[in-house]
Amino acid sequence: MQVPLEVIGVLDRKGPAQDDVAFVPLTTAKLRFLGSASSINRDAIAYILVKVASDTQMAGATSEIEGLLRQRHRIPAGQADDFEVQDAAAAMEAQQGAIRTGALLLFAIASVSLLVGGISIMNVMIVSVTERTREIGIRRALGGRMRDSFAIPL
Repeated sequence: MQVPLEVIGVLDRKGPAQDDVAFVPLTTAKLRFLGSASSINRDAIAYILVKVASDTQMAGATSEIEGLLRQRHRIPAGQADDFEVQDAAAAMEAQQGAIRTGALLLFAIASVSLLVGGISIMNVMIVSVTERTREIGIRRALGGRMRDSFAIPL
């Protein structure tokens, strides 16, 4: 479908997933894309973005949007919604929780790795000392002095 529209502004670049979006007023979308203003195909609208003036108004705006959509979709009381209202702050909070979980998991893996590495080094040192203990004991028994115990024979 080719519908001519007038471009009145261009948004800043945000990345490949967000740069291919066009914002059209709802009344224009109703008239040019969805048929007529009176009969709208609800499946043709994927989502609607709403911006509030401040974060304190978000809860009230969310409840008003839900109420209006329930009224326009003619959903009786007690029946489940056929739409979803999402808050960007809640999505960001969920993402932060996932990042925290990932960092905690990474910390746990690093801790286990350090513990295993430390135990391995400790075992190597114990084996080295255990191997030399008998040799040092024999040298001392034959009259070797303390400084001779650490001499390397040629």
